[in-house]
Amino acid sequence: MKKGYLILLVGLIVSGCMSSSKLMQSGRYDAALDRAVKELRKNPDKTEEILALERAYSILNERTIERINFLMLDNNPRNLEELINLYSELKYRQSLVRTVLPLNLPDRVINYPYVNYDTEIIEAKNSAAGYFYDNAMRLMQQKTKEAYRQAHLEFKKAKTYSQNYQDIDKMIQKSKYDGISRVLIMVHNHTPIRLSDDFLNNLLTVKPEELDSEWVEYYFKDLDESIMFDYYIVVNLRSFDISPDNTKDSDRLVKKRVQDGYEYMLDDRGNVAKDTAGNDIKVPRYVNLTCAIIETLQQKHAYIEGDVEFVSLNPQRILKKEPVGASNSFEHRSARAIGDLGALDEGTLKLIDAKQLPFPDDGEMAILATESLRMAVAQVIQKNKRLIK
Repeated sequence: MKKGYLILLVGLIVSGCMSSSKLMQSGRYDAALDRAVKELRKNPDKTEEILALERAYSILNERTIERINFLMLDNNPRNLEELINLYSELKYRQSLVRTVLPLNLPDRVINYPYVNYDTEIIEAKNSAAGYFYDNAMRLMQQKTKEAYRQAHLEFKKAKTYSQNYQDIDKMIQKSKYDGISRVLIMVHNHTPIRLSDDFLNNLLTVKPEELDSEWVEYYFKDLDESIMFDYYIVVNLRSFDISPDNTKDSDRLVKKRVQDGYEYMLDDRGNVAKDTAGNDIKVPRYVNLTCAIIETLQQKHAYIEGDVEFVSLNPQRILKKEPVGASNSFEHRSARAIGDLGALDEGTLKLIDAKQLPFPDDGEMAILATESLRMAVAQVIQKNKRLIK
């Protein structure tokens, strides 16, 4: 990549150093014309530059006009953009050369007559605008999302050539509106439990900007009867189960042998044993500690299961059904001790410090499970956005 840039840079430097005549010899007529104009602005009497300008200007205009004549004979509306560019080239080239006119040679004066290309450019632009506009109108008659979207692009092309062509702004808006697919996301509760509207709406708290695209809009409420939806995304709640409060006790006995001071070692005669230095020999004394642990486990669970249906309304059919579910669990451990706490490890001591907690009520469990389900639903919708066209 760096080598390519270096070659390009060297080429530009070399071009900048080449004379107009050298550029002409290499067939680089545009560069030769630019070089000649630049030099003549400094010194309008340089014969070599005047001749280079005359020759380059003649060759370039001849080629451009020859191409224009061919395109005019071909009469293909697809060539209108090229035609506009060619006339614009003639206009630019003329404006460039006029900055150094007239040019004086020993035997003659070069002073090209002014040619107004604006009429041709405007006519070509109007023709191009008409071509893209008419093509867009034909697409609109197909009455499909794909055609509306393509028509929108064609109308915008028409506007680039003629800002005020007919009702172009209105048609740009209409093609955009008609080309958008609108999706209504809703929740159907099939469980025997009566769920509040707030509860159901909480399932749909997905930010629209996370889903919307250029041609797809998502709605979470059907508030405008004039909106014709193209797709439904239906979140079906099939089962909702909240377990009762469950408390389970288990007990275990912990034993531990620990050092409890020292005692004197006795010899075979029952006397205190001595070491070689005559000192009494002491050895560690151990005792066995025991402690009964009654551990309490509190548990409560909430489960929500269902599915997400992606439904096309034109034609009406189910595109996909994907299962979805979520759960939430409350679990807490605590313990009581009977006996010597010295027998217990650090983890068990922490359990003893923990106290039993009040169980969350069913409403709290449902809210927490709903939050998990909301995230699961959002993931399913994101994963299947390709189904919405």
